[in-house]
Amino acid sequence: MHRGGEQSLGDGILRRWEGLPAVELPAPVLDVLDRLAAEGYQAYVVGGAPRNLLWNVPVLDWDLATDAPLHRLQAWYPGPHPGLRFGAVRVGPHIDLTVLRKDLAYADGRHPEGIRPVPGIEEDLARRDFTVNAVAFNRQGVWSVEGALPDLAYRIWRTVGNPEEKFRQDALRVVRLARLAMTYGGSLEPETLAAARAECPRVRMAVSRERLWDELWQMMAADDWTAYDQVGLDTVYGRAGRRQPAWPRPQTAEARVLYWLMEEGSDSLDAALSWIGEWPIPRQQRVRLTAAARILWGRPDLERIAVMARLPGPASMILADVARSAGYARSLQPVHPVLTAVDLMTGWSLQGARLGQALTAMQTFVAEDPDRNQPSTLAQWLDAWLAATPSQPGHPVGRGGSAH
Repeated sequence: MHRGGEQSLGDGILRRWEGLPAVELPAPVLDVLDRLAAEGYQAYVVGGAPRNLLWNVPVLDWDLATDAPLHRLQAWYPGPHPGLRFGAVRVGPHIDLTVLRKDLAYADGRHPEGIRPVPGIEEDLARRDFTVNAVAFNRQGVWSVEGALPDLAYRIWRTVGNPEEKFRQDALRVVRLARLAMTYGGSLEPETLAAARAECPRVRMAVSRERLWDELWQMMAADDWTAYDQVGLDTVYGRAGRRQPAWPRPQTAEARVLYWLMEEGSDSLDAALSWIGEWPIPRQQRVRLTAAARILWGRPDLERIAVMARLPGPASMILADVARSAGYARSLQPVHPVLTAVDLMTGWSLQGARLGQALTAMQTFVAEDPDRNQPSTLAQWLDAWLAATPSQPGHPVGRGGSAH
């Protein structure tokens, strides 16, 4: 273990490392640290927060660790705590507090059977996954595992201790290795990479599909998918990494899932929809993905996608993202015709399937040019559309009254 700095590493990493004890922390985090100190306990900022601070990346979630006993933490911070059996309590939005601990045996290849509290931060850091995540600090100093500082300086992803053992303990670490490298950049240490690739075929058996989907969802924010292919995550997700994009890259995760599927280029729409169906995607999200996939799969021209993005429906948000990324930024919010179904029923005596056809055609007409969304323009268009479109038997054509 190391406390404080090592050799000078350039890029300001050593200076930031030595400045961690004085870094300005959010008030809710300081409140927890101050409360523990007032009660005579040690407390540390641990995990991804020190790493992100050193890399000048925003910290979204704060993990704290303390030598205070778990029953005291529960008394101070009552409430439901999903991670309680692993010594963790939720103390506020995006703030978790855990006891300093050592993990017991991993029987299922995913979770430890339990934990054992330990008195010092050094043992707690030794159980962590990667060296760049095995750093802790408080107002008194900085602690880390051996090699953490140079690995942080050069963004090297390396397990703490034996990589084969780390990945056997928790197969999710294989996916996290790739996802973190994709998110933050850097290189995979050779022995760590070799062990991850060897463990990859076991991941789907050991890790829940919900957790795997959550990891993939986070990967969609990454630009560089090199680590995905290096680790061999195609054996987990059934898809290779990113290819050269065929159309501009969208911004939202939903659109990027489809972008990723379409980049493969070899599967049919049915195969892509089948892949979507394999994963525990929330229902409304699945509806949007499926609707957008049916439109995008044939790769219609991007101008046409921009038109369809303005049509009301579950696919509109995804299509708008695709169109916007391609430079079609003109008013991509859905446009609703000023003539309603009631207008078409009372003014043109439309009903049933004929009414639905007219509404769909009118929505498309307006989406192609929102300036057309005027009562007189739509009335003139509708008269022409009805005259040119054969009606079904029993469905009258023409106005039955005025809609204006």
